[in-house]
Amino acid sequence: MALLDEESRFPKGTDETLLDKLHKQHEKQEYYEKPKTKGKNFVVKHYAGNVSYESAGFLEKNRDTLGTDMLIAVQTSTDEMIRSLFPDSVEVGGRRPATVGSQFRV
Repeated sequence: MALLDEESRFPKGTDETLLDKLHKQHEKQEYYEKPKTKGKNFVVKHYAGNVSYESAGFLEKNRDTLGTDMLIAVQTSTDEMIRSLFPDSVEVGGRRPATVGSQFRV
């Protein structure tokens, strides 16, 4: 998640540069696998088996944020579970909006 957020903040960050960083950072990890054939994917070895993830669109999806009006609607919902998904502590204005990855970590 940290690499995803870091790469999302770079103006010239691409899905390919993210994938390169993932390979360099994790290729020796037990639960990560760099595919033998050249491609835009990586493999995470889950308990249920190996799962291949396509890196295309990762940065765009991570940069995606809820609009302020939608965030306010969720935070003021009468449903406690809905309110808990995006607590008031999530950055709405000011600096940079929180990324999907940073919200997930919270």
